[in-house]
Parts: sequence; C-alpha cells; structure tokens
Amino acid sequence: EYKECYVLSDALNIRRQPNPESEIVITVMKSTKLKVYSADENNVWVHVKFNDKTGYVNKKFLTVNKGDIE
Repeated sequence: EYKECYVLSDALNIRRQPNPESEIVITVMKSTKLKVYSADENNVWVHVKFNDKTGYVNKKFLTVNKGDIE
C-alpha cells in the first residue's frame, strides 16, 4: 500500500539508501507525483517509487496536497 505525494523542491534526488551521501538513483522535478511506501524508524526518510525507479527521499521535501506547491 502507498500514498501519493508531490515534490515541493525545484529538484529532488531519489537516493539508493536513506542518507544524503547515498548514490542518486534519479532526480525528479517540482510537482512530480511519487508513490510513498514507508518511512524509516526516525520518520525522516521515506521509501518512494517513480516510474520503475525506487529509492529514498527526505520527507520534508514532499506534500500530499498538490495545492501546497508554489
């Protein structure tokens, strides 16, 4: 099961592991819709899917409400 969320930042790196030094899988642009599956134990990083790519992003750069995007 997943939720749909949208990217708030101008560009967001989806990373292979839940840390900022991890390899970048793909970079997505503002307003991109991602499928969000789960959060890490600290509730900071979330496991996401975009098309056929999966990885992790910091949840502070996501919103469930597309209207939040400026």
